[in-house]
Amino acid sequence: ARIEAPASNLTGRSRPIALTQTSANGYVSYTGAYDFVHGEVLDFSIRAVPQGSTQTLRLQFRDRMWGRGDLPDAQSAR
Repeated sequence: ARIEAPASNLTGRSRPIALTQTSANGYVSYTGAYDFVHGEVLDFSIRAVPQGSTQTLRLQFRDRMWGRGDLPDAQSAR
C-alpha cells in the first residue's frame, strides 16, 4: 500500500510521520515514530491506497500526547 500519515498541531503546523512496513504471519503493518510536546494535541490524517486499488482510504483522529509516567490518574480526573 501507499500510506501517508501526517500529524498537525492545533496551530496548523504539520509534520510527516515516516512509516516502516513490517510483515508477519501473512499480515502487513505500518508503524511510525514522531516527536511531541507533553500535553500537545495532534490531529492525524492517515491516507492509504491499497496495492492494486485506486481508492484512497482515510482515517482521521485527534489525540492528546502524554509522556511516560504523565498519564492522569483516575483520582485527579474526578
